[in-house]
Amino acid sequence: KIPAIRKNWIKHVLNFDPASKDSVCAVILEILFSFAARIGSEPGRGAGTLLVKNMSITQQGVNLAYIGKDSIPTKHMIKSTGSKESAALVNALIALAEGKSKNFPLYTTERDGRYFKVLPADVNKAFRKFGAPAELSVHKLRTCRGTSLFQILVTKDATKRPPATEREAMQRYKDMTEQIGKLLNHKRGVGGANEKVTGATAATSYIDADMQIALWENWGFRPPAVLEKLMRFDL
Repeated sequence: KIPAIRKNWIKHVLNFDPASKDSVCAVILEILFSFAARIGSEPGRGAGTLLVKNMSITQQGVNLAYIGKDSIPTKHMIKSTGSKESAALVNALIALAEGKSKNFPLYTTERDGRYFKVLPADVNKAFRKFGAPAELSVHKLRTCRGTSLFQILVTKDATKRPPATEREAMQRYKDMTEQIGKLLNHKRGVGGANEKVTGATAATSYIDADMQIALWENWGFRPPAVLEKLMRFDL
């Protein structure tokens, strides 16, 4: 359903109105979807709670930089030359930052010279207004992106010969989940010499379990224990 829902919020990005809460929410939704980002809760600690100082304007477009969950540094680059949607997103962000001090919330609406902060709850409400099921929050966009990328990787893997051993299968699977981990900015040992991307959380929380199990069955090997636990939980 996401492509249809995204069409609805993209209309607001392309026709951005700084006085419209739906328009500002649409900008946040496009950022969350484009970068599989977390919305956040504290000011400046998530893609949906940024302060003006978290944004910088460059010749290429706009950079967003903030400290995310588990104090992981997070950066997003939005290019004004990427597509009409990307260009519109850059213009909307620049408009949102205009005239504000660096510690002021980036996402606000403006009426009669007054600013009104747009909250994560407003974004979730807009997400449903644009077509998302009532029980879903915007956090599910990360699961959507993780599962979609995994499907692409599975399709690509199908063009190769099946793994000959369980060890080879596990290495292929690990490579796939780590690519999802990279998309979701899942890291361990942040800031140290042993910093690395991990795919463990992606496998258990952000990739459809049935899709993963089907991959292992297609390879002819027993799924990892962590996936079998998910199977039992589903039952």
